[in-house]
Amino acid sequence: MKHPKEFKVKSTEENAKRFVYGKVNSVALFRIGTGIQNVIFKRSDRKSVEIRCSYVIGGVVAIAKPYYVLVYRGIGSKRKAEPVKYDSENFTQDSVVGKGSFINGIDEIKFYPGIHGKLNLSFEYAPLSHWVRAIETGVSCDYFPKALPIMARNPGENVVVTLYVGFVFGKKWF
Repeated sequence: MKHPKEFKVKSTEENAKRFVYGKVNSVALFRIGTGIQNVIFKRSDRKSVEIRCSYVIGGVVAIAKPYYVLVYRGIGSKRKAEPVKYDSENFTQDSVVGKGSFINGIDEIKFYPGIHGKLNLSFEYAPLSHWVRAIETGVSCDYFPKALPIMARNPGENVVVTLYVGFVFGKKWF
């Protein structure tokens, strides 16, 4: 999951890597749910389009891993880049030389359970009845009782709204 205020920057240090300034946690969402799909306009022949509306409700779990950055420690030839958990009070953009490894902070993962709802429209245009080819567009909303901290100096997010467009393809088994 990406916060709208995230953007990558690069330090002025030599051999610096790009990183997201102000990011506190990297967040991944896992959703599961059940729902109903209704056909609004049924296809009349192979060359027509079928329009469907569906809604889903279920659970969501956000997995938040602390964001680690590389900071130089030591003086002169003993200077070495070391991974440190990002702290907005102690680091400036120039003191950080890059993003830490994915493995940094894996033992500090926190889980944020919540509820999930999704409403979408699907436009199926497959030439054969046993194929699925569709464009799906909709809105997804996740609510977390405990706020998700993603960016420093920003309040945590309790409600996450996502607008999306997707391409669906496959085969029908019924």
